[in-house]
Amino acid sequence: MLEVMQGEVLPMNCDLQNPGESTTITWLFNNSTNLPINVSIQSDGAWLHIVDAQIANHQGIYTCLVENSVGKARREFNVNILGKFPLENMKKYNGI
Repeated sequence: MLEVMQGEVLPMNCDLQNPGESTTITWLFNNSTNLPINVSIQSDGAWLHIVDAQIANHQGIYTCLVENSVGKARREFNVNILGKFPLENMKKYNGI
């Protein structure tokens, strides 16, 4: 599981070994090709970045699908976004 604080950036890498020109890379979010807002994919497709991570938008499973003449591979990332707890609430909760 990958964890990131809300509002931070989270990079994910397909970790390809010599991809070659005929390699096709597809990213999925919760088994859909519709990626959430504030997600960018590097031009070669190997890296996906969540920018300004938000619990409602970005928490879930990201899948990198790779296909070329040799075969197919997949890599999954289970992403958990950690919420920021306001200091005022922490003081109240902890009795400070």
